[in-house]
Amino acid sequence: MAANTSLFTGIVFLLLAGIVAAAGLMWRNFLEFSGTGNGEGEVFFGLSAQPSPKLALLQGQEKRLTFGFVVPRGDLVEFIEAVQPALKGITGPMGYHPLIDVSDSTSELLAKLERGHVQVAAVTAVAYARVRATGKVRPLLERAGVKSKHSLFVVRKESDFRTLADLQGTRIAYKARDSLSGYAMPRLELRRLGHDPATFFRSETFTGNARTSVLGLINGEFEVAAMSDTFFAELEADIRDRLRVLHQTEAVPGGVYLADATRDRDLLDRLTEAFLAKAPHLATGEDFAGYFRVKRPDPSLYDFLSEVEDDG
Repeated sequence: MAANTSLFTGIVFLLLAGIVAAAGLMWRNFLEFSGTGNGEGEVFFGLSAQPSPKLALLQGQEKRLTFGFVVPRGDLVEFIEAVQPALKGITGPMGYHPLIDVSDSTSELLAKLERGHVQVAAVTAVAYARVRATGKVRPLLERAGVKSKHSLFVVRKESDFRTLADLQGTRIAYKARDSLSGYAMPRLELRRLGHDPATFFRSETFTGNARTSVLGLINGEFEVAAMSDTFFAELEADIRDRLRVLHQTEAVPGGVYLADATRDRDLLDRLTEAFLAKAPHLATGEDFAGYFRVKRPDPSLYDFLSEVEDDG
């Protein structure tokens, strides 16, 4: 009996040792891929209370260039795996190592940009329109995609709704208050057609991302969801086949890469040119390809967004 117990204990010990070793190897690989191999503090840049440094020297005299994004935490690993190598392909030839800083909100990201904790901030069109008047930022690039983007009102395929007016008194899923395609444009469209967006729907829910809105729509939590046509087109075929586009808005401008208007002008001019030259040829996967389909921005296209209400 004692021998059996000893054998069992030995087997358990070996299994635990194997798990610990495998976990250690996976963690080391994650550090080396997501950062520069210098430790976990760099991988989770922007996820802790520690402020990120400004441009600083890395080993081998390679300098850092920090890009700030607002990314749902559930998409974070996939986002880093897709976006970091692409950024490296753009900044590497310039002699800079890209770091990804993640914020929970656009206001947090813009505060980091103002303090110089990030050099480039990827924000929505609505966020750019609101901060543009301060004169403190310069738009570097518009995330344009391969064609004009529109907002959609999407319903379940079997529903009886046929016009936008039919949706009065229903439950709608919006993406976020600072989302152009997932909130601002649908509300502007309602006003354009003579409806009061504040009272038109029975309830409004902000889901945080369009995929959550779609799942809630399919599951019957909502009768309608607002989203961009690019997101709708990229849905899995079996999910998209269960939905129907009820109404499409006019074309909307894309999100913007912003920089501080007073800092690092020469560097950011070089970055802009490198982005325009290299980004269209990078393989990032469709989910995040929109971050690299860019063009020079036309600030005047954002003037109409002054009509968008600031709901906090």
